[in-house]
Amino acid sequence: MGTRANDIASLFLDGTNATISGNATISGTVSDSDGSLRTIGSTTLITSTPYTIPSGSSGKLFRIDTGATLGTTTVNVNEANFDQGDIFTIFNNTNSDRTVTFDANFTNNVRLAGVDSNFNGVNMTLSLFGVATFVAYESDGMTVSGNISP
Repeated sequence: MGTRANDIASLFLDGTNATISGNATISGTVSDSDGSLRTIGSTTLITSTPYTIPSGSSGKLFRIDTGATLGTTTVNVNEANFDQGDIFTIFNNTNSDRTVTFDANFTNNVRLAGVDSNFNGVNMTLSLFGVATFVAYESDGMTVSGNISP
């Protein structure tokens, strides 16, 4: 059965929820409580060390900047702060490598994408001007990809 030009999607509203069956074309801004759905969420400038990525950080960008007087920056990633499906990114906007530390409570492993090893409780190095994305594949397991190495 093909699509006809006069087919109309149905829309159901029940107060706070909308259900659309069929295709939808939206003009204007699409957003939710975290902001635009087409951009990375708000950027947090890391200005102190050690810095722990807080809970509620899914969809956010964390930037280590040259303007910060950090010396050697350590970013901590603690298992208790993440739920399955949380994703965040760290951008090292400096000309020096920076340290990312994973606490030992990730009982379901910390993985570097493409590497068959567990980096639980291990320090990783985020390269100068590097970007790394962190994906919690379980509440107690994380995969990291980008310019980062053990």
